[in-house]
Amino acid sequence: EYTQTINAIEQDAIPAIIALKDLRYQGLRIVSSTSEFVFIKTEMAFEKRSESEQEETLIKEGAGDFSLSMRRYESIVNSRPGSNQNFVGAIDSAAKQLLERSAQILHLKKAGISGEPVLELKEQFEQDEQRYLGIIGAALAFEDAELVRVQTHLYATIERVRAASLGVNVAIVALAVFVGVAFSRSIAKPFVKVKDAAA
Repeated sequence: EYTQTINAIEQDAIPAIIALKDLRYQGLRIVSSTSEFVFIKTEMAFEKRSESEQEETLIKEGAGDFSLSMRRYESIVNSRPGSNQNFVGAIDSAAKQLLERSAQILHLKKAGISGEPVLELKEQFEQDEQRYLGIIGAALAFEDAELVRVQTHLYATIERVRAASLGVNVAIVALAVFVGVAFSRSIAKPFVKVKDAAA
């Protein structure tokens, strides 16, 4: 039971939390690079072409890293009985929406479009970001609660083992005292008889 609980923490809970934090980071990376791309395209125009290309590359890398983190999280969730499968689909859907909106913004800015269409997409992009981060936050809260549940179970198991160990130790000491008293009486009895006979 103890080993299973330790394995649940090491192989499920902690890796799931790490994967979710990676997913949160990847989402923020996409948002940050998209915002930076828009700023560079709007404010810096042609002077910073290499920077806008760099931000576009970062968005693509972020999408690739997101896919890896998502597969890792999905495999952890699928390997665990009783885990909340709903988060996998919700995170994937929210991330795809975030990436799609990012691509739309990049497309408009590359085409040189500014104003209302970009501002509308930016508002939707911010809502997508909040939705994505909200789902990640809920998944992290679920995993944190699961970790606390497993840790509580582990601590209860350790406490039971400690109490049982204490009980066994008390019984062994009591048995040792009883055997010691009985043994000393069995040795002392003949001496008492000899003393009484001599008197």
